[in-house]
Amino acid sequence: MTVTASSATLTVGDPIPAITAAYTGFKHGETEPAVAATCSTDATDTSPAGTYASTCSGAANDNYSFTYVDGSVEIAAAVVTVTASSGSATYGQAAPAITASYAGFKHGETAPAVPPTCSSASDATSPAGTYASTCSGASDPSYSFVYVPGTVTVTPAPLTVIASSASFVAGQAVPAITASYSGLVNGDPAPATPPVCATDATSSSPAGTYTSWCSGAADPNYDIGYSNGTVEVTAVAAPVVVTASSATITYGDAIPAITASYAGFGGGQTVPATLPTCSTTATAGSGVGTYATTCTGAADPNHTFTYTAGVLTITAAPATVTASSAPMTYGDAVPAITPSYAGLVNGDTAPATPPTCSTTATSASPVGSYPSTCSGAADPNYTFGYSPGSVTVDKAPATVTASDATFEEGGAVPVITATYAGLRNGATAPATIASCSTTATSASPVGTYPSTCSGAADPNHTFSYVDGTVTVTAATPPPITATGHAGYSTLTKATSITAGSNGVNLPTGTINVTSTTGFKTYVNLTIPTTNGAQSVFCKGMNATQFTGCSGGPGRCPPGRRSPTVHPTASTSTRSWVGRQR
Repeated sequence: MTVTASSATLTVGDPIPAITAAYTGFKHGETEPAVAATCSTDATDTSPAGTYASTCSGAANDNYSFTYVDGSVEIAAAVVTVTASSGSATYGQAAPAITASYAGFKHGETAPAVPPTCSSASDATSPAGTYASTCSGASDPSYSFVYVPGTVTVTPAPLTVIASSASFVAGQAVPAITASYSGLVNGDPAPATPPVCATDATSSSPAGTYTSWCSGAADPNYDIGYSNGTVEVTAVAAPVVVTASSATITYGDAIPAITASYAGFGGGQTVPATLPTCSTTATAGSGVGTYATTCTGAADPNHTFTYTAGVLTITAAPATVTASSAPMTYGDAVPAITPSYAGLVNGDTAPATPPTCSTTATSASPVGSYPSTCSGAADPNYTFGYSPGSVTVDKAPATVTASDATFEEGGAVPVITATYAGLRNGATAPATIASCSTTATSASPVGTYPSTCSGAADPNHTFSYVDGTVTVTAATPPPITATGHAGYSTLTKATSITAGSNGVNLPTGTINVTSTTGFKTYVNLTIPTTNGAQSVFCKGMNATQFTGCSGGPGRCPPGRRSPTVHPTASTSTRSWVGRQR
């Protein structure tokens, strides 16, 4: 049995047909084997143009043996149309780039393996007209190519024919009107048919402005338009007066440009052919005053010129003088008042005549604010205004010191007073004097206690305070008194006495008294103490002392009475009683 694979012919991009088997050699009317053959081809839907095998295999039948014959699948190249782009260009311009567009590609392809070459039959020198654009040379194994040309249209270039302008003096020959061109390309000197140019001015035309024009130009490569000119007919030449401009500026301003104005032009003329040069003698640093402005050098074939000067006036600039402000302390020297300036220009730092500055404040001025002023500035380049300042007098610092004091325990507390340091301008005390006190009292034990002051007030001073010290010392005993019978004298003891038991620690030696008048040679003194009555025996005396004194039990020499002991108001008061021998 022979099994032949089917063949097919198609174009690139067409679907691949199914491959079928054809059988020859069957008997008994059979048409298919028990197991049909399986058929396929190497070609796919994306295969490029070419010839691909188609095959069958796998047929089976117990009564037959099989041989196989291959077929073929022919994929032919697809036809792609290549169209050259169209475009336009103005005469004198380069031809537009020609590109290819495609129709007929398969499988999503957009360009051939070898792109075509495209061009135009026109270039920058081509006259106005229509030219073919073409593409050729595309190559690809899966495609064949057909070409469609495009067109390039060369349009006329815009050309402006400009009539010349001219001027002449009335009565003279009319100047020739000529054409000039804007837009010629490719080296063309003029249109193929040049224009004819004219003006409606004549040699007899009165002064005024007339039109010049051109017409009749022709050229296939240009789209022609026209621009008129003017012809100025002027009156017979006459002198023209050139006047330099005048101006007024403030000192320090930039010097303005000096310009010319004209009187005497005719026929619509407003300026000379050659403009004059104008200037002034003033410079950027020139002071207040007037300066000439002048113009020279005007020139024109139809005119002569005379010149008139102008004036540049520089006026004084306004400036402000401000008096300085400063603080001072009450009683100090007054600070110097100085001026500062606003409005000075041209590098000036001060007026020619500086101002005089002062303030109403003095060293004796109370606390407060006082004006400072300046006046008398003078300078030819400025006018001056004045702005005051102020001097602020602040309070002066002063110190209040509490007095020191000493008193005996149990005594009266001394008065605490204030002393002042730092008061200015002859003041010896503040307007409100300080209140002073101490923490010590009559009952305070021996020791030191602070004394303080506070509450001082004065409109011209501030106050700080320094404490003092109050010292409480041991008390001095009261007078020691000796009394007895009529005619006995009073003794005063100057030092304190400490008495112990049986006369221990009683004073010995000398006892100073005011007077010993009334006492004899031997004296017994009895002292009442916290430990009972104690006695002192003195052997001698002079006018103010008992001498040879010693402590011991109270006694008298033989045949004499013992001294009388007088009670006292308290144990701290000692009464001495003596008897003359």
